[in-house]
Amino acid sequence: MTHRNIKGFTLLEILIATFIFTIVSVIVAGGLHSMLNVQTVVNKKSDALAEWQTAFLLLSRDIQQAVNRPVTNAKGIPEEAFIGESERMTFTSGGFVNPLETSPHSALSRLTYSTKESQLIRTKWPALDAVSTSIPNDRVLLHGVTTFRLEYLDHRRVFQARWPVENEKKENGLLPLAVRVTLTLEGRGTISQLYLVPGKTPDAAAL
Repeated sequence: MTHRNIKGFTLLEILIATFIFTIVSVIVAGGLHSMLNVQTVVNKKSDALAEWQTAFLLLSRDIQQAVNRPVTNAKGIPEEAFIGESERMTFTSGGFVNPLETSPHSALSRLTYSTKESQLIRTKWPALDAVSTSIPNDRVLLHGVTTFRLEYLDHRRVFQARWPVENEKKENGLLPLAVRVTLTLEGRGTISQLYLVPGKTPDAAAL
């Protein structure tokens, strides 16, 4: 009866194989970690871009649908249709969608854009002429806001820091021709947009 010699791996071969496997594992793990980091960065930038686009889309839509409709605030004090400061603006805007008339809401909205704790906030009131029980709805549009500056183009084609223009009675009751919005976001730079204000008087059916 013949016996075949069966040879196993030597200790040296096992050590070499283990070393090679370890090196390959480190390379693969490093590559996977890098891919995950890249994916995380891409997702963050994608989310930031979507947030930015949504904010400017709302700004554009609201400002361009501003209408000359004064209101009465919760204290019973009349307010101009458009009130603008350097870092805050409140105005009446159209565009409320209610095609089936499922609710008694007006087709107009009273809105405020402002910043708080590095956030750009859009505030919407449930009714144009507010009462003491009116609770506004705040929506955070952007995070990491370091600069929010507003300028209002008057009817002499001059940008103003406030609206209505002080000591200019002829501007009272009117809307600015345009609003220039300048925003700086931490780590994302500065963008400036100019929005024209058509300033149509609302139809009686929209009130």
